[in-house]
Amino acid sequence: MTADGRSRKEVLAAYDKAAEEAAEAREKNRARRMRIRESREEEALVKRQMISDLKRVYDHPDNPYAGSTASRQRYRKLGKFPEMFVTDLFGNHQQFLRAAGFLDSRTTQKVRNQTARLETARKVRDYAEKHVLRSVGRWDKKLRDKTGERVVLVGSDFH
Repeated sequence: MTADGRSRKEVLAAYDKAAEEAAEAREKNRARRMRIRESREEEALVKRQMISDLKRVYDHPDNPYAGSTASRQRYRKLGKFPEMFVTDLFGNHQQFLRAAGFLDSRTTQKVRNQTARLETARKVRDYAEKHVLRSVGRWDKKLRDKTGERVVLVGSDFH
């Protein structure tokens, strides 16, 4: 039983029905492709409709799988627009997810990665200050004897 009281079989049947309805909608939307290429207004309208559709797929009530998701596979199955629209209008599914607000923008991701690198550098610095630098020079031996001459030890070709 699921949280809403339906059996797994009922949920899968509802999912399959939703997938069939989405397939019919995709076929109807294929005809719009040429109009999208010719009109900026139509392109903007379809982008808004696709983002709304992606959000619908994300929270689809007939999801038999755990958790909400808007994966490429799931959108292929439940989305009302063919995948070629995603490629034409957004470039790839990741950019489609960014446009819908499900992923960070490229700039935000870059800033977060830089912040993570800085945090790692801070941890390395703190470790070095605490455990390494306080011991530097502590056990150094003097390299000069009493006459001021340096003592050098050379070894080579150890096997």
